[in-house]
Amino acid sequence: MDLKTPNILSRTAIVPYLHSGTISSYAYTGSVFSPNQNRIYFIPSAQASATTWNYIDCNDNGAVVTYPTNLLVPPVSIAYSGGAYSPSQNRIYFAPYGQAPLATWHYIDCDTGVVEEYTNNLTTPCGSLAYRGAVYSPLNNRIYFVPFAQADETLWHYIDCDDGSVIEYNSGLNAVNGAYSGGCYSPTEDRIYFAPYSQGPEPDWHYIDCASGNVNTYPHVGSITVNGAYQGAAYSIIENRIY
Repeated sequence: MDLKTPNILSRTAIVPYLHSGTISSYAYTGSVFSPNQNRIYFIPSAQASATTWNYIDCNDNGAVVTYPTNLLVPPVSIAYSGGAYSPSQNRIYFAPYGQAPLATWHYIDCDTGVVEEYTNNLTTPCGSLAYRGAVYSPLNNRIYFVPFAQADETLWHYIDCDDGSVIEYNSGLNAVNGAYSGGCYSPTEDRIYFAPYSQGPEPDWHYIDCASGNVNTYPHVGSITVNGAYQGAAYSIIENRIY
């Protein structure tokens, strides 16, 4: 075999698998791993208003499990977009999207697998479609929501994982509406970089300096002309890069 030819046999195969139950179109946006349970929970988008949600049981050969939400008042449709795991609380918090203007938000209690609701206690409610994605900051034990429609508002939000409270903070700037979708933590810099969506064509992008909690601006290299440039980001340990 030509040494330049990729060895496709050594690659991981894409394997179809079955699920049961009724699942909506555009049901989920994102997923989060629960390490103590060895499960992958899907983040409810259009499925949020249904009475059952789903996770992957990694102990059972990747079986898709349907579980009841048992909520008296279900979230709205397209309620959430992305989420993050809080190791100190053993919870998965959902990033509020359609649910953002409401006083009640939700998380998964990974000790019990139960969907819990909590009151955000915000004096100034978020706008609709506020956040798309969430990123955990390990050194200050916070989950920062990634600003989407909230990006051009002055106040942004994070979860204080010491007590589960929602904290509003002044971003000190106004990005464009729909600026970011997803993000990633840089352990070498102690920063959270946002993935530029509508912010892509703008000359400046933004990150969270987790040491100070400040939102900082940085110029990007190259020309990006499309709106909706990127969604999501991942850290490469070997290269020390975020793609």
